[in-house]
Amino acid sequence: GAVVMLGLALKTLPDPQKLASFSPAFSSKVYSADGQQIGLFARENRSFMPLEQVPNHVIAAFMAAEDKDFYSHAGVDLMGVSRAILYNISTVGRSRRMQGASTITQQVAENVLLIDGNRKRGLDRYVSKVQEALISFRIESMLTKDQIMEIYLNQIFLGYRSYGVEAAAQTYFGKSVRDITIAQAAFLGALPKGPNNYDPIKRTANAKGRRDWVIGRMVAAGFISRAQANAALQEPLNYVPHPRGSWTNPEAGEFVEEVRRDLIRRFGPDAPYSRGFIVRTTMDMNAQRAARRALQNGLNRFSPNRARGFAGALGNLTIDENWAAKLGRVRYFKPEPNARLGLVMDNAQKYGLVDGRKTNIPQADKDWAARSNRALADGQIVWLGRRDDATYQLRRHQSIQGALVSINAHTGAVVAMAGGYDIEDSGFNRATQARRQPGSAIKPIIYAAALEQGMTPTTKISDSKITGGGWGPENADRRFMGMITLRQAL
Repeated sequence: GAVVMLGLALKTLPDPQKLASFSPAFSSKVYSADGQQIGLFARENRSFMPLEQVPNHVIAAFMAAEDKDFYSHAGVDLMGVSRAILYNISTVGRSRRMQGASTITQQVAENVLLIDGNRKRGLDRYVSKVQEALISFRIESMLTKDQIMEIYLNQIFLGYRSYGVEAAAQTYFGKSVRDITIAQAAFLGALPKGPNNYDPIKRTANAKGRRDWVIGRMVAAGFISRAQANAALQEPLNYVPHPRGSWTNPEAGEFVEEVRRDLIRRFGPDAPYSRGFIVRTTMDMNAQRAARRALQNGLNRFSPNRARGFAGALGNLTIDENWAAKLGRVRYFKPEPNARLGLVMDNAQKYGLVDGRKTNIPQADKDWAARSNRALADGQIVWLGRRDDATYQLRRHQSIQGALVSINAHTGAVVAMAGGYDIEDSGFNRATQARRQPGSAIKPIIYAAALEQGMTPTTKISDSKITGGGWGPENADRRFMGMITLRQAL
């Protein structure tokens, strides 16, 4: 049986030389002119970090949790593999999870060269484990320990689409791996065995317990002192929610989307998500905020009061015990600085606020919505405006739309772009995607073409009604003058 398994493993063994040219997909980042990150394109959120820039306590945390003898073995922990094989044979036919004994080198082999190994079952799974061991010996003969560790720390999946320690540090702590503490490093070191099992939000107790276990392993291995461990054990998880996967600053949505489309036009559809571009744009964040405010203020002037009626809810939300947290995750551009989101609830008698408080719905709001044939109903998300008495009233959702582009006249640089009152409403950028009727602005172009054809300013043409394809243009005053000169038409 062992001979058969070895034969199968050798027959389908991947080429370890692929590691020499291994190039994982890296996320692309977009920055404003003043250096603020405004966008991230990623299918696998990953930022490369050279090993020499990774703190020793981060390396120690992963070694303590995964492979404390990494720098001394030849790629495979033979005793650990033997124990795992005996255990797995004893569980055949049961629903228990198979046990592994993978060193860091084996994990590199599995994650880079045997990508689907963990998904195999039965004999194929055992063949894959034998391949993993064989490849690990080859890897150890081809690469230095530091090279293997660098690949591992930049390739390992650590949850929330984050691959590698730098992306994970940014995701969980909002800072570079260069700046994380021992406790934070221990938390990252806890994740390879199953990021979902140690999610700091959904499974806080599990996450802290596993982190503390890693800290204990770091002490036992001699990587940190007992005093350092005690200090780390007292540190809270300090999880900082951070954008995951592809991410865009909502204030710069249209601009970042135009960057993404341009990268695709230039380099192909997968380029923004795999090439690791650093894109520095001409957008000025202060000008962008001013452009949005100016557009919103201008559009608001078209509907300054409630006479036009309630335009309807922004969306709907299921009301349960977590309604406030879910409402807090809803993102729309504010129609005014003091506006806030509210959730209609309690048989349309209360507005629920993000902080969990409830406020009475004024009768005037109910009447106004009812007159628009859009009666308030539980689960609706609406904009609320703060009144002088510190209560809240319904604020209409903007249905009139427009766009604004600001260009530096001296350089041609686009410094701001607002493609609508709220780009997140539909994702439609009216600055670049909308088609507009040019109106009379087209007349000089047609006039010039007429002159090129030999007509003169005194040539007479007919100003009469025409139709075509269901379209019938009209003059602004809706009158037709009959025969007029080209000059009059212009």
